[in-house]
Amino acid sequence: MSVFLVDEGKMLPMDLNLTTKSVEYLKEKIASRMHIPVANQVLLVNGGESIDSQESVCSYSSGTDSDPIYLFSNNLLEEDERPPITATGFGTIDKNLLSKIEDALCLPATYKTVVNRVYLSQYMYEHDNCIYKYCKNLVNELHLQQRGWLAAVANLKATTQYFNKSARKFKENYTNYLKSRKDWFKLLTNQDIKEMDRLPLLPGLIPKYESENISFPSENISLYQWLNSQEKNRSVEQIAEFCVKGLEHYNVKFFQTVQSETSNLLDKANNANMAVITRLDEQLKTITEMLQESKDKVERQKHHSKTIQSNAQCAGNEKNASILVDLCANHEEQLLLMRKTHEYIYTLLNKFHDSKDQLSQILHIRLAWITSVQKSMCAMNSKLNYYSDNLKRLRCHLELLKQIHEAPELYMTAVTEVLRRKAFTNVFLEWSTSISKQASDLYEKETMQRKAFADKINKHFLHTLFQGMDDNLPAFAVEPPKPFDTKLPPPRVLNNLQPVEAKVQTVAIVRVMLMTYNGVLMPKYLVI
Repeated sequence: MSVFLVDEGKMLPMDLNLTTKSVEYLKEKIASRMHIPVANQVLLVNGGESIDSQESVCSYSSGTDSDPIYLFSNNLLEEDERPPITATGFGTIDKNLLSKIEDALCLPATYKTVVNRVYLSQYMYEHDNCIYKYCKNLVNELHLQQRGWLAAVANLKATTQYFNKSARKFKENYTNYLKSRKDWFKLLTNQDIKEMDRLPLLPGLIPKYESENISFPSENISLYQWLNSQEKNRSVEQIAEFCVKGLEHYNVKFFQTVQSETSNLLDKANNANMAVITRLDEQLKTITEMLQESKDKVERQKHHSKTIQSNAQCAGNEKNASILVDLCANHEEQLLLMRKTHEYIYTLLNKFHDSKDQLSQILHIRLAWITSVQKSMCAMNSKLNYYSDNLKRLRCHLELLKQIHEAPELYMTAVTEVLRRKAFTNVFLEWSTSISKQASDLYEKETMQRKAFADKINKHFLHTLFQGMDDNLPAFAVEPPKPFDTKLPPPRVLNNLQPVEAKVQTVAIVRVMLMTYNGVLMPKYLVI
């Protein structure tokens, strides 16, 4: 399998067996070979998808020579280190070879001279062919660098979209929070704690297991004391203090600062001047044309070499010294052409090398920019999540304070509702039981009468004249309803209602009285 180091433009052939291993294991192998720590490796596939370290390498359709896994080294990019200059493997043009060609051109027209020139032509062709193969690999690496860059840009775009979505969600949540912020401040200024502290808690409302596990300072405890016993780690005052600090901290100015940072970061990520390398496609097209030109030049070198070699064989077979003069003159012209082509191929090699080095330098700067932007977005996204969690926690505390604000009135309403339901339950069960008894008597009487008549007519031939006489009476309300409201607080709370009315003056007290309405006993509400 193949891994391509984008910023250096270097292909790393890896063991094919690694495709069956995890991505994490592949990263470890890369670390041991390239000395790039696992934490600083970023692996992308074509299209910009980031490879998950926990997945298997074979789960991604990449890793071939034509479609490698793209490797980026964050430690080199973060330290602003420029990638090393690409080594040609050929150095500069061989001056010793040029000198040998010059000497061969000055030799007399002998068969030995012909053999020497054959060797030089063959050597130049093979050497130039190796340079062409090397240049072909350079061009392939340039195209892979471009594709690796496009993968990095696609990954940045995906990261930007995710960050933008997170920023919009934070903006929406914070805007909704700001709409309610003034109301929350008003809530905190109310004297609800004093009201709750004056409101006694009816003993019958406290579950037995709870009253046994919690010790109160006196027999008659207040609703406020009971609430504090529920919040063991903090008091109501501490919750209110936390809310005040939170409301003061998360204000409009704070929101504007966060929005400014987010907007600036998105503008930086959407910088088209950095995301697009100007005229890169044109440069690669020109380089591809240069490669084709190199191939044509090498083909000419091959033709000249074969021609010189063929002429030498003919001269050797004929053993005729008279043709050596014309043959050597022809060889001189071809050697001069091959030398000129050889020098030009080296010129093309230097252009390929310069293009590769130039693109590597550009990519290093651009990839460093992408790394910086993505790290900034990651850090900012963590901040947004932190702020969102804090706002969520603040809202939970504010909702608790809202419940505390509603507690006195709701408490008294609930006590009233208990009394109303107790009264209603007794009346309803008494009424429904009476109705059930009447319905049951009627049902049994009617059923017996129908059965008695059916026994007579069913045996007589007249039953065919009277259809529908077999219907049975439907059972309606023949069973009394089961007891309900059995889990309501016990009746002894009634004995404690008077102290509640006496102590609470600022809360509307609702007293339940009973009245008869259309013959049915119903609750009556009197507000005092």
